[in-house]
Amino acid sequence: IVGSRNASGAGLKFTQTIARDLGNAGFAIISGLARGIDQAAHRATLQTGTVAVLAGGHDRIYPPEHESLLEAILGEGG
Repeated sequence: IVGSRNASGAGLKFTQTIARDLGNAGFAIISGLARGIDQAAHRATLQTGTVAVLAGGHDRIYPPEHESLLEAILGEGG
């Protein structure tokens, strides 16, 4: 799931709904850990399975403010 980094509130909510529904149906969500839509998709599927694609590699997390989100993903085994 990818989308705008500068997403609207409605876009973020819609993303969370779709991602959560897909996760509950057994799909793993893959996204890029970016701001906006990517972040919303990851957060909505921490419990059901999400994979973060790290464009800068594991030693250069971008954006840096998503380090805690990445830690949460890793804490769930993703």
